[in-house]
Amino acid sequence: DCFSPRNHFLFTPLLCSTTVGTLEFRSVIEPVRNTIFRQPDHFHLSFATELDMKNKKIYCESVLKSELKYALDYDKLVIGVGALSNTFNVPGVQEHAFFLKEIADARRIRNRLLRNFELSIQPGIDESEAKRLLHTIIVGGGPTGVEFGAELYDFIEQDIARLYKQ
Repeated sequence: DCFSPRNHFLFTPLLCSTTVGTLEFRSVIEPVRNTIFRQPDHFHLSFATELDMKNKKIYCESVLKSELKYALDYDKLVIGVGALSNTFNVPGVQEHAFFLKEIADARRIRNRLLRNFELSIQPGIDESEAKRLLHTIIVGGGPTGVEFGAELYDFIEQDIARLYKQ
């Protein structure tokens, strides 16, 4: 059996492209159930919440219905814990930044970008507020930050500039 709160594999190198619409979100994921599971009940869309190694039991909570909790026995156990974003202790990042690790993150970034462009041209928005809305700060110069910066630049120059005259 496999337990995961995510029912798809994500090809993270292309996640930046989904934030600006170069790629559709569905293009960077593959449903887990399309791969290795012979029986539908071998995959559980659940959080593993507790582990009883002595009795070889794993306790789970459904992602879809949090009050649905259950335990299953196991013979062998492999734990893959994932990763958290590193803020490098930059003040304000944890509280104010959008991280880019999941499809939901890319959607949130896309929605905020489009919202800010729309809001910047609304009547009653002064020039200084419009400029603030159109600024984007990318924290992190690793592969994701650099790729997102390039995608954002192309998006603004090729798509947004013709739609939002500022």
